[in-house]
Amino acid sequence: MPDSNNDYYSHTDKRLVDHLLNVAVNSRRIIEELAVENKELFMDLSFLIGICHDFAKCTTFFQDYLFSDDPVYNNDSKGHGRLSAIFGYYVIKNYFIKSEDTKFYPILAYIVINRHHGDLIDAKGIRGETKILNQEHVTLLQIKNLKNQKYTHRFQNLRKFYKAYNISVNDFIGKYKLVKQYIIRDLKLLSGDMNLINYEELVFLYSVLLDADKFDASNTSMHLRKHISPEIMSSYVSAYHDYSSNISSIRDDAYNEINAYNSKLDLKNKIYSLTLPTGMGKTIDIISFSLKLRERIEKEEGFTPRIIYTLPFLSIIDQNASVIEDILYNSDIRGVDYLQKHTSLSDSNYTPSENDFVKEQSPELLIDGWYSEIIITTFIQLFYSLVSDRNKSLRKFHNITNSILILDEVQTIPPKYWYLLKTIFMDLARYYNTWIIFMSATQPLIFNPNEISEIITDKDKYFQQLDRVNYYFHNNKIPLSTFAHNMVIKIKNNINKDVMFVLNTTESSKYLYDYLKQNLNNSFQLIYLSTNIIPLDRLDRINRINTKTSKQKIIVTTQLIEAGVDIDVDIIYRDQAPIDSIIQTAGRCNRNNTHEKGEVHLVKLTDNKSNTYSTIYSQTLIKATEELTRNINIISEKEFNMKIPELYHEKVKESISQEESHRLMEKIEKLELRNLQDDFRLIENTDKLVDVFIEKDEKAKEIWNKYRIIRETNNREEFKKIKPEFYNYVIQIYKDKLGNNEYDEKRGIGYISHDNIKDSYDEETGYINEK
Repeated sequence: MPDSNNDYYSHTDKRLVDHLLNVAVNSRRIIEELAVENKELFMDLSFLIGICHDFAKCTTFFQDYLFSDDPVYNNDSKGHGRLSAIFGYYVIKNYFIKSEDTKFYPILAYIVINRHHGDLIDAKGIRGETKILNQEHVTLLQIKNLKNQKYTHRFQNLRKFYKAYNISVNDFIGKYKLVKQYIIRDLKLLSGDMNLINYEELVFLYSVLLDADKFDASNTSMHLRKHISPEIMSSYVSAYHDYSSNISSIRDDAYNEINAYNSKLDLKNKIYSLTLPTGMGKTIDIISFSLKLRERIEKEEGFTPRIIYTLPFLSIIDQNASVIEDILYNSDIRGVDYLQKHTSLSDSNYTPSENDFVKEQSPELLIDGWYSEIIITTFIQLFYSLVSDRNKSLRKFHNITNSILILDEVQTIPPKYWYLLKTIFMDLARYYNTWIIFMSATQPLIFNPNEISEIITDKDKYFQQLDRVNYYFHNNKIPLSTFAHNMVIKIKNNINKDVMFVLNTTESSKYLYDYLKQNLNNSFQLIYLSTNIIPLDRLDRINRINTKTSKQKIIVTTQLIEAGVDIDVDIIYRDQAPIDSIIQTAGRCNRNNTHEKGEVHLVKLTDNKSNTYSTIYSQTLIKATEELTRNINIISEKEFNMKIPELYHEKVKESISQEESHRLMEKIEKLELRNLQDDFRLIENTDKLVDVFIEKDEKAKEIWNKYRIIRETNNREEFKKIKPEFYNYVIQIYKDKLGNNEYDEKRGIGYISHDNIKDSYDEETGYINEK
């Protein structure tokens, strides 16, 4: 039983001094295992932050709250963040007492401690720390409370604990008002310094404290690293070599060149690009390259980097993850310690309260913190772990440092954020020993040539060897209704050729699908794909597309197939899109070069008001594409890829404004961080989207009933057991299209019951009301 008369407690089962010391030691150990600039300094800083972070739990306000159910004790005075932060500032200011240049470490420590149970806010100003601190009366009550406790046994024990580290609690109490004035001054100076390094060091120290605190609060042991030998690739490649493909020899050449480059690269260069045509097996190539690079870094630099593989879309995560799983399973390497797929943003808005002690259990704690050896995740998860104000997002920052960071399909990064992300990536490489690899068939000009090294020294030779399709540009606008009529005739004339239509909106894709369905007979296999369809059905339809049949396949889809979806057809019709999207779509046509030359037709569809559907894209990108293809009627894949993408990216770089990047950079440099993640929008209008569970069949009904029970008890562990099956029935739609269907505002999940399925969900085309 706790002896609260002789000791303070941080949690009902843990003495405060034990918790403080454990967090300090854990923090120091986290940094000790990293290779970063000023490592010894950061080790000391993190230790001091750790032993200060919950200092103010020693008030009787908090102790009474901790051991009593009486609601009278649940008031502002029990809070411990701000007074602990002021104490942390005092301690770290004294640590630098003999140093002329303290930088901003004391005030950074103040922010880290003060916000470790919440999200970051502005350093100063009307929405920031300065205003709050100026108006703070609670800390005065808490200081008075400590003065009244001076002669108690437990206060003397705490004082002795800190004295062992040359920290005087009595001196701090006496100088409290002066310390507070120094903090107000330093917050203003910090905000005016306008240096990105301040933000990066703040987030680094913040993420270390968050993790160390969570580990101790949940009684989780620090994670032990696992070894993965690069030799596993040899057995995998020999076992699963695809000799049936006509481009297997080209893939082999690329694989061998990429792996040979590893031994000769200079580890001082940390930013790389890998540029290869679509369908070349880049996932296998880059995993092999990264495992060999990891082994070199381990031997020559003395630490083992994690491999973080990121992709732009949720729809392609599963396929890439399954390839990596197969590689590991082939060598009997299994478990979340080695590989984790981390895609869920469902908890990204969750901010723990100051007294939310043990919300996470050990497995989830490790997964959310990215402690596996290989992590596969989305751009959103990665970028919001770098540019954010959110506690949950930023917690992973220190595990991104010292990693091998792979960005696949990098052409999808919005150009308006190129400058911002480039600057952060360069700092990650320079100060935090992170190796970064950008992969694409159409490499955007995010970096200048002298800032990035290409892994494939003669990438043109691979593009020259592949000539699988011809591009046909139909530059005149055509109404969707006329196009649909024409396509019925075309399809009937292309006997035994699989045709895919890629449209820009679900509205236009549904119209075309319905028209074809009405005008084609049962001798054709008609398949519809979009994100309007539950993932379970999507996967089934992709499998049907890839299953050989005597029927001619006609596929109508949206741009979800552009990257990572392994589909191979004879003819593609693609609505107007930027060059990157065109090339990615073409990668689904005659993909393995196994049949006669494919056809990729580019059309400009309009609605009944003559408006194009290409407004979903940046019009700057569309304009650049139009300028480069205006005079092209037909062009081979080889000629197109050798000529057009480079000109396109030059045009884009010249014409895209970096105003948004500079605006966000200025906010970050000033540490105006409140709602930063909301301000940094990788995908527009995601705040208007909501998850909706579709009770499509008896299995879905069973899963939803389990979820209802779990929801009542708020048992996260039980939900994890059904989570994969649950999300097989979940789609995202715009909230204003929910109609009268059920929506749980608290948990952010909509529900369409089986009874209402006919009104809201079409078996073939998915959700009915969305536009």
